[in-house]
Amino acid sequence: MVHDDGNPTPSPLFKESTSVLKNESMLMDSYQPEVIVARDAQIQEIADNLTAILRKGEATNMYLRGDIGTGKTISAKHVFNELKRTIKAFDRDIFIDVVNIDCTVTKSEVTVAHTIVEKLSPIHPKTGLQFFQYLQQIWQIIENRADQHSYYSLILFFDEVDQIEKPDNVLYQFSRAVAHQKFNAKNVNIGVVIATNNRNFLTTLRENVRSSAKFKTIKFPNYNERELFDILHLRKDAFEDNVLDDNIIHYCAHIVADNYNGDARHAIDILYEAAKIIMKENRNHISLEDIENANKKLLEKLTVKELKGIPLHDRLLILSIYLSNKILRQYKNPMPTNTGVVLSVYQDICRLLDLNANHSIYMSSRIKALNDQNYIEAKAVRGFGNTKFITLIEDVECIIHEIISESNLKTIENNYSDLEISVLSKVQRPEFKTIESRIIDL
Repeated sequence: MVHDDGNPTPSPLFKESTSVLKNESMLMDSYQPEVIVARDAQIQEIADNLTAILRKGEATNMYLRGDIGTGKTISAKHVFNELKRTIKAFDRDIFIDVVNIDCTVTKSEVTVAHTIVEKLSPIHPKTGLQFFQYLQQIWQIIENRADQHSYYSLILFFDEVDQIEKPDNVLYQFSRAVAHQKFNAKNVNIGVVIATNNRNFLTTLRENVRSSAKFKTIKFPNYNERELFDILHLRKDAFEDNVLDDNIIHYCAHIVADNYNGDARHAIDILYEAAKIIMKENRNHISLEDIENANKKLLEKLTVKELKGIPLHDRLLILSIYLSNKILRQYKNPMPTNTGVVLSVYQDICRLLDLNANHSIYMSSRIKALNDQNYIEAKAVRGFGNTKFITLIEDVECIIHEIISESNLKTIENNYSDLEISVLSKVQRPEFKTIESRIIDL
């Protein structure tokens, strides 16, 4: 639409928000802070392991280990940037490439190699090649780089490395490339840095991979409340004045330190989500309630993402628990659903969706697994033998409709009455006295 004078008018779809954020990029995952809180020791250790590059020597391969949100990625990238700056300041004929690989997106050895070629080469690489074909391109790029400089170093940073489907071959090929003379150049070093929150990742690798890479482990402890406050306070400039008070920052730091293992990323995301909440409501000051609502919303998003990633039949099992409990509540049955009812409903759902149901013994083991993962609660009740009574945790129940496809939900809805009959036919109705007092945690 345009005004009479020919100038365009704003679309009603996009409403100008109140003045809340002045530097939104400071709250995004990609933001690299200049000051990194409480990681001086880890940063220095990473730098020490790369210092040999300045002497045209070999960098030490590293394994950065710590929980989610403990600063592994920002610390590594900070050191890489400082290394590049130092080489430039020394004016030495040393060329360094750093390739950051997000393994939550780049999960196969082929896509890893394609990504490396893509980031090293000005020409977009062909798709559809095999792993060894991309490797040949990488070795040629290294050869060309080394031919133009007195020394060349390639640092490969595998972030969330445990997400690669088969990491052994990838890590072995790059950690042994120089020793195996994959290229003629002798003035080359390839450094491999891996980061993960999997504390046992190295033990999952083959012995020859661990032996060849010789990863130096650097541990990243969880942030405490004081450190989280400092981290969040450094992001305060993302907000306009008076939007975010220090007491709100303290509160956010407190709940994250107490409940989420000091996950700094989660703490920052809470502030960002709270800002979005008040902008939507045309307010310009974040309250304690906004922090709580933002945290709840983030957890719902996280649960949806997690559950969408689990196998279909596990999701159908969760749906079976949800539906059978819903039916029992409708008919005022005082007890939650039990294992037998859930497995029966699961089989019914598989028939409705024209799927082959897994064996009941296997699906019983999946109930235990879902309980261990805190998606469901399976409890025993005195007087009912080995029968387990099952409920969903609140976060999962709130988002159940987001983890099953719309077409499947429609099919189930059209046959809901049949599921009701199936559930009610399997429920026994004994006398219940103070049921809650008989519940025992597994």
